Amino acid sequence: MNEKFYTFETKVGYRNQAVVIEPISEYEELELINENSPLLTNRDYVVKKGRIWADFIGFETSFLFAISNRVKEYIENKGLKGLKLFPINIINQPDKEYYCFYHTHKAGKITNLARNLNGKDDNVKFDIKKWNGNDFFTLEETLLNICREDFAQEFSKKKYKNIEINPL
Repeated sequence: MNEKFYTFETKVGYRNQAVVIEPISEYEELELINENSPLLTNRDYVVKKGRIWADFIGFETSFLFAISNRVKEYIENKGLKGLKLFPINIINQPDKEYYCFYHTHKAGKITNLARNLNGKDDNVKFDIKKWNGNDFFTLEETLLNICREDFAQEFSKKKYKNIEINPL
């Protein structure tokens, strides 16, 4: 099997006008959301800046982001596996429907970290045997949001706003 994987995240400086949100509750800014995150129980957020409501909107003080209802429906309708989605409440824009998520699977550690950091490898590698086949996942000790190639291509076709997709 010759699977290809991609990372996905919000674009930095999307026209410098994309909405940026921040949770009201404290959370670990240098961690992905997980099943123990305080963001699962306190789902209140506020808009900090921006005016363009994109399909992917970033957090102000971390690399985390929320997805639009349009993206959520696509994920659910396709039956894609690997993300646990939960609705958030944007207090100063209650009519907006967005969701945060956490990965349900970690596929081991990066196996070429030293070579990658030294510029000897361009892409991240991991032990494929530790991947459970989910469409979305992350790697241990990283902040990577990873998806399969077919989903990355669908993201591009649908022209979702404010997402950056790169080969892993």
